[in-house]
Amino acid sequence: MEKSAGWLDYWVDPKTWRFRGDFEGMYRDFEDPWFCQRRNDFLERQVVLQILRDRHYQRILDVGCGLGGFTEILRKATDAEFVCGIDVSSTAIGKASAKYDGCQFKIADIRRDAIPLVAEGLYDLVMLQEVIWYILPELSDVFAKIGQSMTDEGILFIEQCFPSEQKFGKEFLQSADELISRYLMPGGFKVLMHYRQILEGEMVLLLKLEKG
Repeated sequence: MEKSAGWLDYWVDPKTWRFRGDFEGMYRDFEDPWFCQRRNDFLERQVVLQILRDRHYQRILDVGCGLGGFTEILRKATDAEFVCGIDVSSTAIGKASAKYDGCQFKIADIRRDAIPLVAEGLYDLVMLQEVIWYILPELSDVFAKIGQSMTDEGILFIEQCFPSEQKFGKEFLQSADELISRYLMPGGFKVLMHYRQILEGEMVLLLKLEKG
């Protein structure tokens, strides 16, 4: 699509609220869509880091890593031996790889592609931050794929905003509670920590889960 005035138009049609998913165009035309880099200083990201400090993680997968800023923050905060960020956009991965050489970044679509694994073993932490709305039709399959990539003691961490006036994807998901009851629990995950906070008129959900 031609360059739009706003990055929102690249992933959803603002008139019909149908999914577009032009993430490549979005990262090409905007330096920091979603204010990804700026969000790394927001309160919920600091809360995430505090929650994850209860144990040591050796291998971390950051799904939908975008420009890689928080992937690098995770690496430094956890002192993990291996940190991999994946994103569907080759432009985003190119920028992340050029800036953060302590992490590995790979182009992958979590909906369709195999999860890149490491020779040392499976992941003990998988991050899904603001990804859910973009993979709604494949949610069950994605959670199954993630579960297979995790160690038995592995942690899945989800950070997701739920708009107060939900206009997109209501046929798949209408609430945070439905995410848990319809997709995560049947997918074999058990909730360890459940935190909700209202920020700028939106409910932000933080979920820490393990394989049940």
